Amino acid sequence: MGFDFTIAIVPDNTNLEKEMLYIKSALLYADKVRLISPLAYMFTQITDETNTLNEKNTLRLISQLLPLAKLNDIEFYNQASLTIEKFSSLIASKKYRSLPMLDRLRTKQQLKEFALEIENVFIKLIGLEQCRELQTLINKKQVIIEKISNSLGDPDLYLSDYFKMLNVAVKSSYPLFDKHSNDLMRAAVKEHLIDLSEIEKQRITHAGLADNYLQRLPSFEQASIDEIIDIKKELSAPIIRFRKKIMLYSESIQGLPWDRDFVPECSLLFDKEIAPAILEIEDATRENGFMKNIGNKFFTDEGSWKTTGGLIVSVAAAGVLPSFTNIASIETATIIAGGSIAATKIAQAYLEYCNGKNDIQSKDLYFYYKAGKLLVK
Repeated sequence: MGFDFTIAIVPDNTNLEKEMLYIKSALLYADKVRLISPLAYMFTQITDETNTLNEKNTLRLISQLLPLAKLNDIEFYNQASLTIEKFSSLIASKKYRSLPMLDRLRTKQQLKEFALEIENVFIKLIGLEQCRELQTLINKKQVIIEKISNSLGDPDLYLSDYFKMLNVAVKSSYPLFDKHSNDLMRAAVKEHLIDLSEIEKQRITHAGLADNYLQRLPSFEQASIDEIIDIKKELSAPIIRFRKKIMLYSESIQGLPWDRDFVPECSLLFDKEIAPAILEIEDATRENGFMKNIGNKFFTDEGSWKTTGGLIVSVAAAGVLPSFTNIASIETATIIAGGSIAATKIAQAYLEYCNGKNDIQSKDLYFYYKAGKLLVK
């Protein structure tokens, strides 16, 4: 199974912002991401041209989309409803089947144009930028959208179908649910409609804890999907140790994500374990600066500094700190005379810098620390 996450979102508005926030969190942490979302699924259906090749399929699709428009533009909804009724009556009639091919093609084209108008309204409602990012993730196979059989227009069938999908997600992945989905799971567990094994509880807690902490990262909400993917690639090795640490931390969490005490428990653990560990890495990083080591071992040695000047330092450090390449201000003959002394001290300091850097990057929470730094660049 690996670290495969399943995100489940019940829409409380007509925008994909909530879906994209959960996706970013899961993408930064998980191996694979599946999304259960009626809005996202309808987006994949309306933008799939094969779904508009057949008149009946086209009408079914836009009929499912139309209730969403009602929430934002009642006048458009009323006009579109009348148009759908006219098309439905025509296409279901014997008269339509007996029309000449040219007239049928003309009607089909009119229906396609109407469907495109509905599509444009729908995409504006759920967010142009969110749709662009989601489509990119689908194309790159970073996110898989789960099929939803029933529409929001039939609440009872939809809820039954949705609950079954949540049940599958709990048993086959690390489930990451929004508040409404968690409320549904809480009720199901309370009524003994679903029994969770200890392993399933551990995965649920692990996913909820990871999401809670990742969404605390600086500028996380403002980060683009491309930034998240780039950070994940750059930190592909440290994330393995971070996952192990989150797994250990989650064992100390008593509640499940839908329990009242879950978020306070996460916050308490963060203040007790995460924040001090990040501060320790921050301090170690500041102490491990290459030029700081050079300063301690070389610049305080007045004889060496006067003999070799700054050019040797700048040359040695050019690959690490390019801003120091203009330090030099001494005659070449003097540099050559003491170059071996400077080179030895610089080499020693650089070796210690590299060893210190490796120690820092081997910390269990280095992924979390570095991801935060990259997000604020």
